[in-house]
Amino acid sequence: MKKIIVFGLSAIIASNMLGCQVAEGVRNKGNKIPTSHNKATMFSNNSNKKFSKEVLNQLKFIDKHSYKGNLRIQRYSDQNGIVPFALSHPQKENEYFGFINGKDGGHIPPTYDYIQFNKVKYFESGLEPVKKGGKYGYINIKGEKIIDFIYEGAMDFENDVAAVNKNGLWGYVNTKGDTVIKPQFKQVDTFIEGVNVAIVTTKNDKQALINKQGEVLIQSDHLFSLSNPEEKNNDYICFAAMKNDKHALVKIENGTTKQLTDYIYDQLFYDNGEIKYSKMGLDLDEEGTLDLEGKETKETKEEYNPNGLQYGKVHNGRRIVTNMDGLCGIADENKKIILSPKFTHIEPFISKYYAIVQTADMKNGIIDREGNIIIKPSNLQIQPVENKKDYITVGEEGGQKSKVQLYDVKSKKYIGGKYANIHPMNDDFIVMVNDKKSGLMNKNGEFIVEPYDYYSYEEHKKGYIVKSSENGLYITNLAGKKLSEETYQIVQPIDKNNYRVVMQKLKYGLADKDGNLLVPCVSEFIKAIDKTKAQIVMKNGDEVIIGTVEIPSK
Repeated sequence: MKKIIVFGLSAIIASNMLGCQVAEGVRNKGNKIPTSHNKATMFSNNSNKKFSKEVLNQLKFIDKHSYKGNLRIQRYSDQNGIVPFALSHPQKENEYFGFINGKDGGHIPPTYDYIQFNKVKYFESGLEPVKKGGKYGYINIKGEKIIDFIYEGAMDFENDVAAVNKNGLWGYVNTKGDTVIKPQFKQVDTFIEGVNVAIVTTKNDKQALINKQGEVLIQSDHLFSLSNPEEKNNDYICFAAMKNDKHALVKIENGTTKQLTDYIYDQLFYDNGEIKYSKMGLDLDEEGTLDLEGKETKETKEEYNPNGLQYGKVHNGRRIVTNMDGLCGIADENKKIILSPKFTHIEPFISKYYAIVQTADMKNGIIDREGNIIIKPSNLQIQPVENKKDYITVGEEGGQKSKVQLYDVKSKKYIGGKYANIHPMNDDFIVMVNDKKSGLMNKNGEFIVEPYDYYSYEEHKKGYIVKSSENGLYITNLAGKKLSEETYQIVQPIDKNNYRVVMQKLKYGLADKDGNLLVPCVSEFIKAIDKTKAQIVMKNGDEVIIGTVEIPSK
């Protein structure tokens, strides 16, 4: 990469971005820019006003590069600080794409027809698919061509191979550009790590599992994985294969494919670490689980015992018991009755300390695991606190003036006062005093941050609060003392170099952690590379400046 550049904003804005696909067919003909730009991703360049020499001199460029034309740039970097951007000449409709390196301040010039925006990670395998001259190929992070531009479509490299499209069919190449599986499929997916298989769609519209040699391991009408994507197992993976609307269980292990069952199931699905099945029986539908050898374990239906009681599943060591009149009580794991049925409803024990109960007159209360009343049933509304299973909120139902109070079920005590609303925030709680004020309260009911009109709470442990006023956002210490006279439209959290990205008049600049402006807000994007340098992308009339600048000290 040439030494130069800059990057863009944080992933907070990323959720507003529009994604693009690498495969051919999603771009406009001739790469024309749409007449209606999305404001989140496009910058208007109607003004030819240029920055004064004083502003440009103030930036103290270490190095820079200039391009003519309209600018489109991704508003955030990937995991490695890489940012794609696009330029179009004022008199031309085509866009030309390049990359900005957020780590070293380098860039790849905008010479490509197309680059995918909004990826989590660019150059993940060392190569990136880009389009040039109407065809796709691969470049490295220095901008060097590694694989020729000869494909109609190209995907990212994963597990040392990438899917490419040639003459309308998909195959695979390695990082040297050698064809490892010739183009022959209508659709393809990436190879799954460890087991090295991929799902493809054949010319006869069947789905198949193939290995890296291109051999078909199994073919059916439809295939899908039976696993949790977050649980990686490099030894095996199970699939559901479908033929004539019936499913079979297939296992891939150590390069070997084994069909574990016949095509007899109406449904196969993954649920909480188990493979579940259902199938039509002669009398009733049958449900159960399949192990990794294809052996069935039927689920037994809960039936009323001789005493007329129905037992629910175990939650935190307790079962909900229901009698023939529909009243509920609790039992232990061995079905020993702890509380005889007396409530119209009992929620399962989401915490080992309590369950929510309801009486016939629709009053809500709390019991402990021994069936003792903790909070007497009343007309108050009781809600578990999200992600804090041992806390509940107790309050009035409905109405703008209703108040809620925090209750610690483990300690069996109320915390703090009554507030309009209470939300969990890491180890603490955001409390809404009313519709204009909010504060931060700890588990002892003490205010860490006294109620003000507005907060950005994530920095209170660093000693800062971002507050709002009619003029914009500003920064104070925890006591509310203003640390800088500057106000901003956007204030980003403190980065690893102790700087903040800030916005004024829809342009970005760099401030210290107290909010003192160090680099003026004249940029489309800015990011600190280290303690002394920042990357910057700015529009100066019809000139786009991409470079690194010196960060002045206070």
